[in-house]
Amino acid sequence: MLRVADPDILFVHLTLEPDDATARVASRDGHFMPSSLVTSQFKDLEPLGPDEAGLPVDGTLSPVEIVARIQAHRLQSRVPPYRP
Repeated sequence: MLRVADPDILFVHLTLEPDDATARVASRDGHFMPSSLVTSQFKDLEPLGPDEAGLPVDGTLSPVEIVARIQAHRLQSRVPPYRP
């Protein structure tokens, strides 16, 4: 559905080891999701398919670096800028 609405859509897959995700969730006070659910979330996670324009990005990077990598990829790929 998303690709039909916007053929230039870019899916970003933040990659992260389950242990890192568990530690992050466990460190969040009052978070709605218990760290015990992280394993099941990773079991259900589907990697990007060959028909999905996507970019895997290291989820341990800072938000600024993640955005920079996405922007660099879009410039290299000559993907039009996002326009809501």
